[in-house]
Amino acid sequence: MSYLEELFGLRGRRSVITGGGGVLAGFIAGASLRAGAGVSLWGRGRQSIDSAYNKLFALLEDTSKDDPQSRIHRFIVDTAVENDVNRAFKSTLREWGMPDILINAATGARDPL
Repeated sequence: MSYLEELFGLRGRRSVITGGGGVLAGFIAGASLRAGAGVSLWGRGRQSIDSAYNKLFALLEDTSKDDPQSRIHRFIVDTAVENDVNRAFKSTLREWGMPDILINAATGARDPL
């Protein structure tokens, strides 16, 4: 293990990223995967979450011998709704174990029209 990997590596860690379908969350998720972490994307929109998931899946297939499905998860969840968060958290625990990292990239922005 290199000095930088020892200091900043995330191998074996699990991160939940809210706003997981967004651009910023996508960059964070990609960097987290490259650093060795598993990533659970949480977001409201199925289309944006599926798109982000597929990009990460392809990235991991190209750069790692790990099984992508063991390192990437996705949940449709509105983090402004407590019951949604509870459901997603319980599913995350059941399917993946306790997250080590929480990254809040959800903006809460909604179309006013």
